[in-house]
Amino acid sequence: MSAAYETRKLKDEARTIALHRLDAEQALLGAVLFDNETLNRIGPLAPEHFYDPTHQRIFAAVKQHVSEGKVADAITMKRFFLADDGLVEIGGAKYLLELLEMAAPLSTQAQSYAEIIRDTALRREIAAIATETELSAKSQDYDADAIIVEAERRLSELADQHAPYGLWRPLGEVIEASIAAAESGEARGLSTGLSELDEVTGGISTDGKLWVLGGASSMGKSLVGAGIAINLAKHSLALQHQGDAAEEEPFGVGYIHLEMSERGAGLRAATALAHDPATGGNSRFTDGNPTYLGARRQKLSRSGWDRLRQAAAEARHLPLRIDARPHQTLSQIEAGAKRLQRLFARQGTPLRVLFIDHEGLIKSEQRRNAKWEEVSDRWVRLQGLAKKLNIAIVCLVQINRDGASKDGDQRPHMGHLANSADIERCADVICLLYREAYFALRKPDHACSDEDYAARRSNMLEIIVDKSRDGQRKTVKAILDVATGYLGENVRSEPKRV
Repeated sequence: MSAAYETRKLKDEARTIALHRLDAEQALLGAVLFDNETLNRIGPLAPEHFYDPTHQRIFAAVKQHVSEGKVADAITMKRFFLADDGLVEIGGAKYLLELLEMAAPLSTQAQSYAEIIRDTALRREIAAIATETELSAKSQDYDADAIIVEAERRLSELADQHAPYGLWRPLGEVIEASIAAAESGEARGLSTGLSELDEVTGGISTDGKLWVLGGASSMGKSLVGAGIAINLAKHSLALQHQGDAAEEEPFGVGYIHLEMSERGAGLRAATALAHDPATGGNSRFTDGNPTYLGARRQKLSRSGWDRLRQAAAEARHLPLRIDARPHQTLSQIEAGAKRLQRLFARQGTPLRVLFIDHEGLIKSEQRRNAKWEEVSDRWVRLQGLAKKLNIAIVCLVQINRDGASKDGDQRPHMGHLANSADIERCADVICLLYREAYFALRKPDHACSDEDYAARRSNMLEIIVDKSRDGQRKTVKAILDVATGYLGENVRSEPKRV
């Protein structure tokens, strides 16, 4: 057997996912024994999900103790470990202490281990069905059509059993859970940092909602998306500082930059964080707030650089992470989002919002007969991904067509979005951006009126909420300083609670 064949075999084995994880089972059992409340945080988990028979019996015994109102810890479970022959063979009470030493230190880690145990259990069942199907296929005793029917039946039953929320749940049960979520504040949307936008949309709801933020090229949609992400992260940080007094749980935010480089995204975030609305002057370089171009061209004053470094120190504590890898497919985006979910879960700040900048740069995974089929499939998958991860996805979209209407109004509407029917069908909220300065700056000087020259200096932003499934259609005004990337409230708006 050649060395190349052996190397290839080892690589294939390394890529193979194990159908059991004893380390995860031990860490979870230790966590449950250390704190019985962990049972209430790990979701539906049954003894048969464990691979090791002794682990199955330990988990069943712990659940029985807790269901009877008893404490299941190192002291109360010691007798069980000494009485079980299988446990005695692997150390008895000594193995109990080993499990406690291997316990997951955080409840969020225990939840991740429970997911691993459920996933591997499901994979074992799938593998068993596949093996039996293969054996039937190789036997002359079974008809091919009958084999297909039986395999489909078993896989369908398996899918029904392991559906994350269960299929065909009773209406009363669904209503009770919904009322409890609303009463506890879980159904309340997260604040975008723009109170008027929150008032119209109800905030960013994180239970599988898909937001669309559309604008023409260079209209400022990336600045607006990043500004909302920063506002969300600041809000989460404030919740962390409030501790138990906070009405909401802290959360994490992810931002995927498919267009902007990591360095560009970082510098723009720094100038946005360093912006002070009270600072006078609006020079592109040395005076007033430090600007993106000023930093790139090394035209900032000493105080400007100091403010950027202060912004960097502030950003270190924000629960906001970015991924600036280009040319990602939706499968890669989903895999990265799941890794980010696990990372935030370990820190106790679950992922709640994911930004994708922008949809047109998501790499295709397979060639389609027509472009519209590819785009339509992409939006359906984005909607499904938000529900699957139980987060909000804010997807930025570029408007390619001229927004001018017959009456000369340049403001965009949903019809200006490419494949607007697919977006309108899948999105829960659609916001379109309009800046008068954008069009005024593109007019030649000889065609400009006094109003155009005034508009060029304006930092007013209109956010046209053209669809809001849970809210209303309305135009919201905000402030967007393009030079720094700062997004803030319209000075005439009064803060309102979501």
